[in-house]
Amino acid sequence: MMDFDLIDDLELPHIHEDLNEGEENDEQFEIKKILTKFKLKCSCGEEKSKFYILWSNREKTCEDFEFIKEQSTCKEIVQYWEQRHEKIQHLLDM
Repeated sequence: MMDFDLIDDLELPHIHEDLNEGEENDEQFEIKKILTKFKLKCSCGEEKSKFYILWSNREKTCEDFEFIKEQSTCKEIVQYWEQRHEKIQHLLDM
C-alpha cells in the first residue's frame, strides 16, 4: 500500500467554480451522473471524500463530496446516487 499526503485540491478542473459566469454555460455545467464516491486517505489517517462526476458536456472531474451534496440543484442526482448505491450494497451483502 502506498502512502501519500492528503490532497486538498486535485489538479483536475473544478468546473463548479465557473457556474456563476453566466446562464449560457448552464447546460455545459449540469451534472449528468455521479459515477462513484471515493476517499483520499493520508498516512496520518485523515480522509477527504470526493465524487467522480460526469458532466453533461461529457467531461469527468473529481469534486468535493460535501460541496456537491450541499448544492440544492444537485439534490435529485445525489438522491439517485444514494438509491443506486444502496441497491448495489444490498446485492453485495447477499
